[in-house]
Amino acid sequence: MKYANELKKGGGKCAYHQDNASSMLPFLKYFYEPIVCLSSSSYMIANMYMLKAFGVELKINEACKSKDIVIKSMVEKMKTKYMKY
Repeated sequence: MKYANELKKGGGKCAYHQDNASSMLPFLKYFYEPIVCLSSSSYMIANMYMLKAFGVELKINEACKSKDIVIKSMVEKMKTKYMKY
């Protein structure tokens, strides 16, 4: 979040990276809650795990249709890794 705050203030590295990071931030924020939920439990209740996993899959599939080239290329790699598991 520190980097996001820097971007809002205009203290980023260069305009290209700043634009890329700004476009990815809303998409990546979605994954924060499921990651915390899945990694903070010593054992996972199956229905909670599946609900979070399917939510992630839906968000990835939705982002595959994005017109933003940066998001789309990142999501295609994420989808490949997601489908392994």
